[in-house]
Amino acid sequence: MRRSTATRNVLAAVSLGVFLSVAVSGCGAPAAPQIVGQMTAAFEKLTDYQATLDLKYTLAGQDQTVEIKQSFKKPNRHRLEFLAPAELKGQLTVFDGETMWTYSPLDKEVLVFDQAGEEVVGQDQRSLISGVLDSVRSAESVKATGRGRIEGRSAYILEVTPSTPKGDDLVSLLKVWVDGATWLPLKVEAYNGAGKVVSSALYKDVKVNSGLADDLFKFTPPQGTMVTQGGALPEVVTLEEARSAAGFGLKQPTYLPAGLSLMQVSRVGSGADLTIVFDYGNGEDSSLTISENKAIAGATTMPGTKPTDLGGLSADVIQSDEFSIVHWVVGGIEVSMTSNLPLDELGKVARSIR
Repeated sequence: MRRSTATRNVLAAVSLGVFLSVAVSGCGAPAAPQIVGQMTAAFEKLTDYQATLDLKYTLAGQDQTVEIKQSFKKPNRHRLEFLAPAELKGQLTVFDGETMWTYSPLDKEVLVFDQAGEEVVGQDQRSLISGVLDSVRSAESVKATGRGRIEGRSAYILEVTPSTPKGDDLVSLLKVWVDGATWLPLKVEAYNGAGKVVSSALYKDVKVNSGLADDLFKFTPPQGTMVTQGGALPEVVTLEEARSAAGFGLKQPTYLPAGLSLMQVSRVGSGADLTIVFDYGNGEDSSLTISENKAIAGATTMPGTKPTDLGGLSADVIQSDEFSIVHWVVGGIEVSMTSNLPLDELGKVARSIR
């Protein structure tokens, strides 16, 4: 799957940059609580929605632009189709409320996730109107700051402070332009702590209650396509939810390389197969992923690993030109780190996990 990594990166950027949190409070008329109330009422009347999303964001220090056609039908069906850039064109994520399909025309491959459940595809849905509204209503604070025009339409501008604890998210402020006629989002901008725009989303050609057919949210793989049954999907959770679900004592590093902070926590699987994943980054080109699960007696090591002494810590290591994987067991917990950081820095991180 040559393009699956690119797809995951785009969707992660959507979740991390633009749609993780949104909020509102007042200047001008109407006030923020009234705008939120109108947005809520508009969504309650909504049966289906379709729009083209122009998304701009920064990933690994590079500016990226994608165009996605979004379709949504209550209660939870959705479809995301990449229109641009060329290397992503035609890629699809389709969810009918129970089954999710991801399709890569370049690779001629379809992944099918049966009984996926709405919660495990929530990252995709955050880019839809329902996700933006949920973020607005859960935000720490909300302000209405005035009016503007987007795509020739009059809009109210909301400033949103995310409810995510500081340090867990690179986004410290969002601006949301709300259509004064439909009370639906027209544009979202995400800002980091330095006041720089790190991502923006522009909604175009919005169609509301147009009677989208149910067949739009089903997918039949084209002839000649390889169909693979997918495994468990990651679910973004809070640190507290991860601790509660784990059933084992999660271990976080007391040392992190300069500039890195916790960006996202996810859970994959359940029961004995549960894994908790911590994603750290600096918003540029340094990244660190730490996954933890209960150690299984007799488990085999990954192929290609080399036993390595990391300053007194014995670990299995895989190294390439672009990244390293470090794996070891501490206190009955299997820990794996994947990163593009130098191995000596990873050794410091590993030794701080006790």
